[in-house]
Amino acid sequence: MYKKYLFAICLSYLLTNVNCCMSSKPTDPPVVPTSTTISPSTSTTTSTTTSPTTSTTTTPTTSTTTTPTTSTTTTTTTVSTITSCVKKDNKVNLYVDPSVAGSENAAIGGSKTGTACDVCANTKYFDPATNSKFTGTGAINTYSCPTGKPLCLCDATKCYKETADTVSVTLYPYCTSATDCNVYGIIDAQKDTDGVAGANGVAVWTPANTLDSNFDFLPVTTANTYMKVSAISCGTCPIAVTSTSCLPTTLTMA
Repeated sequence: MYKKYLFAICLSYLLTNVNCCMSSKPTDPPVVPTSTTISPSTSTTTSTTTSPTTSTTTTPTTSTTTTPTTSTTTTTTTVSTITSCVKKDNKVNLYVDPSVAGSENAAIGGSKTGTACDVCANTKYFDPATNSKFTGTGAINTYSCPTGKPLCLCDATKCYKETADTVSVTLYPYCTSATDCNVYGIIDAQKDTDGVAGANGVAVWTPANTLDSNFDFLPVTTANTYMKVSAISCGTCPIAVTSTSCLPTTLTMA
């Protein structure tokens, strides 16, 4: 214990440059004081700052421009100039000469007023009857011309004159289809051999063979039995129409 204490004192003394011996002998070499320099420890801290990496992805942008399409519709209106009285669907047309005025007898088969053609007042359009058989109704009218003014009937191109002043005709409108419409002449006379004739005077259209066994009229569509009439007058035959617009064809005597 004592030696430790003595050692501490000597060490302290040495640090202050004072010689000290612990049981030194006279023959020991002198003690050279030793100076110990204690350098403080230096700690170097390296600070590394890591910046976050930003990844930028560029997506190409596609711009689509839609150009509106303009559709132009051109409507062409054709205005037709009516130059003649042509046939119309589901209508019959008939040239009624002014000379027949007063010769009508609506009591026999009825009557229809009709609608005048735009370019010829004497050509009229009539609605058709619904029955192909004449049963006493549905007629345009029944005509019996006065004495001295013979009945004249014309088909599409030819005209026929009565063979006796007792001849009369009932004009019956009928359509077999929308585009096949006609006025049929139902002849009446005191004799079956009388009727209407061409220039030679021989009757072509007569009452003969127009009735069935029950004395009913055969359908007007029966072949070669009824005349298809386009015009009627009392007096002049062939009919001199008032205008070339009234009928599509000039009428001549059969």
